[in-house]
Amino acid sequence: MASANAGPAIAVEGLVKHYGKLAAIDGIDFSVARGSVTALLGGNGAGKTTTIAILLGLIRPTQGASISWARISPPIPKPSLHG
Repeated sequence: MASANAGPAIAVEGLVKHYGKLAAIDGIDFSVARGSVTALLGGNGAGKTTTIAILLGLIRPTQGASISWARISPPIPKPSLHG
């Protein structure tokens, strides 16, 4: 059985969030090791707050998956262009 402390504290794969036509987050990937100190840096409108809101479960991503603090969000399927 895997240890409860195995794996990263945060892992993000292919995270996308659209608000209408605006892509607030466009396919980001990163992970944060347990016990590390990490900063999320970027200019105004870069998607920092949106990323944190997704990690906290406050909003759902348009696409992608995240694991944070042992909470797993299910992968969101890519939209089909053919129906």
